[in-house]
Amino acid sequence: MKKNIKILSITLGAILIIYVIYSIMMPFKVGVIASLNGNEAFMVSDTINGIELFKKLNPDSKKLEIIIEDDGGNIKDAQKAFEKLKRKGVRVILFDSSSTLFEPIYRKLKDEKIIGIGISITADKFKNKNDNFFRLNISNENEQKAIAKYLNKTTDELLVIKDFENPLYINNSFVNFKKYYNGKIYYGVLKNSDISILEQVKNIYEGQNFVYLLINSVTNTAMIANYLKSINKDVYIVITPWIDKNQLSDLLNVKKNVIYSYYLRYKPREDVEFFVKYKELYQREPTIYACGTYEALEVISKIIKNKGREVNAIRDSFFKYRFKTTFGELSFDEYGESNHTIQLGVLE
Repeated sequence: MKKNIKILSITLGAILIIYVIYSIMMPFKVGVIASLNGNEAFMVSDTINGIELFKKLNPDSKKLEIIIEDDGGNIKDAQKAFEKLKRKGVRVILFDSSSTLFEPIYRKLKDEKIIGIGISITADKFKNKNDNFFRLNISNENEQKAIAKYLNKTTDELLVIKDFENPLYINNSFVNFKKYYNGKIYYGVLKNSDISILEQVKNIYEGQNFVYLLINSVTNTAMIANYLKSINKDVYIVITPWIDKNQLSDLLNVKKNVIYSYYLRYKPREDVEFFVKYKELYQREPTIYACGTYEALEVISKIIKNKGREVNAIRDSFFKYRFKTTFGELSFDEYGESNHTIQLGVLE
């Protein structure tokens, strides 16, 4: 009897060792939730480009299995995407989505023991301790504070046009912008109605020389900007950091006096292989989606290589270490907020 128990123990031990070795040898699963369909689906191409370039430039990328799921541009499909990744055993998920779609998922991260990494999740309500969420992009408050600080030096009044899409981001942005902008604010709110967007803008705009477009869509931003420029060629158009200036520029009839925001460390440089290769492969500069996805994968790769695959070890590593990435030194505070900063510039 004792002999049988001993044999059984040895067998179980051997099976456990084989399982551990197998687990270590298998690629570590990383999920990505992004919009693969809809008006802004072209943004996901930047996410995919970032993933593909990471695979080309990083030998350790073979240790990662990257699984992309579509958020469908709506909350229901975003939740389905999360559940799919969870069933596949994914324990780290990158969110190249909107704050509005992310909100119901955020509450599940800690309970499900999943690490969330925000590439484009800005809402301030996600700034909390011990929530298993880390944000590469800066918080909405810091984003709007930087924009307001720039405009305080530029104009003492402006018009803000608010979108009806992605309300969590848009409303959060407006509240924070009002908090830090010292001048007079006129504002109008677009509605999802039978009245066209341009007709609504026509009723809102009263000749102001500065217009801040809190608009979620690149195409709608361009359409509104083109209309405003057609009646006031010198008007300054202010856009959010999530409207890529290069994609917008291709859609603008007049590019002059467009104020844009950009992440300082994601500004293209000729001495960085990532930017050079990206331009060679895709004939354009990378957006924040491409840069953020690439940087997040770099960090995950470094952590699992040096600290293992256990969720707690991964989470703790974000807090404990400074990471040397392609874009500079990256660190996170006690709230999981990164040390990224944004700056502003003017087209032409």
